[in-house]
Amino acid sequence: MRLHESERGTAMLEYAVVLPLFLAFVFTSIDFYFFVYAKATLRHAVLEGARYAIIGQTMPGLGQDASIKAVVQSNAMGLLNSSEDQAKINVRYYAADGSGVSAYNTGGNMVAVSVENYAPPVLIGLWMGSLPGSIKVTVSAVDKLEPFTTAPPR
Repeated sequence: MRLHESERGTAMLEYAVVLPLFLAFVFTSIDFYFFVYAKATLRHAVLEGARYAIIGQTMPGLGQDASIKAVVQSNAMGLLNSSEDQAKINVRYYAADGSGVSAYNTGGNMVAVSVENYAPPVLIGLWMGSLPGSIKVTVSAVDKLEPFTTAPPR
């Protein structure tokens, strides 16, 4: 069955209207699932960093803060590879008595490991140009440091 000339034009017009809407839906869906993946992955990474922090060990040649950040980065499955993203990893210590931020990582204090304001790349932004005010992911984990038997590493 052959289409009439006017029917061919109508089919092309429908295709031209539906294709961009379909692609926007597909890219938006992929972006949404990537945000969910990024948040879950970074949450796992900071939890592993907090677990590593409570035992008080350090990696060879690194202090405790740098060791915790290295553990977070290695568990982030490639999401925190750039130096710009590595700067978003924060390690803070809080006094056990609740008086606020502590400069020391002594036993009994709380350690907070976080990744703040991570902006995952988006496909829809590549297709439409840059998006202002992209969604940022922030995750954190807090745990209590074990009492050290020797001087705490720094």
